[in-house]
Amino acid sequence: MHKEFVVLNAFCRIAGPDGTDDPQHIESIDLVTFFRDNVLVVSEADCYMLICMFDSNCDGLLSYADLTNMLAPVSYTYERHKLGT
Repeated sequence: MHKEFVVLNAFCRIAGPDGTDDPQHIESIDLVTFFRDNVLVVSEADCYMLICMFDSNCDGLLSYADLTNMLAPVSYTYERHKLGT
């Protein structure tokens, strides 16, 4: 990741386009919109599957913590799961 990348900014950019001042989660349609705005075509079903892979409480939504885990290096994520945190 680029050294100036800030996960909170990414979270707000993906979750906040609907005008919400305080985004709480990312839905699959938020990802579809984000990808479309960045000239990528990804189906809502694929976005939902991606969310389900990292959704910690199985509510079909990505929280900020879920996005942070999703973007963490693989070894870091593996170690956290191994330790149960």
